[in-house]
Amino acid sequence: MVAALVMMLCLAITPVFANTAPGSADGGDVAAAQQALAQAQLHAQQARNQVVEAAAQLDNSRAQLTEAQAQLTALQGKITSLDTEVTSDQAQVSQLDARFSRTSSS
Repeated sequence: MVAALVMMLCLAITPVFANTAPGSADGGDVAAAQQALAQAQLHAQQARNQVVEAAAQLDNSRAQLTEAQAQLTALQGKITSLDTEVTSDQAQVSQLDARFSRTSSS
């Protein structure tokens, strides 16, 4: 962006030295074209900078997504483990209920 601003300044100064300043008979169109070119180049540089920034944000978002997916996978593993543990505990409770029922019936 700094390079674009320096270029714009150079292009703005050039018409004065070349006697093509907007007040001269033959230089008004050249100066206007140079100014338009400088503005277009500045806008192009700003657009390139925005693309670089957007790409960096996209990379960051992808990294966060990858991390979130890993956390989700870990949580799914814990849920599966807890489900297995609950099923085992329920089986033990059923066995204890059956034993309790037999001893209280006797």
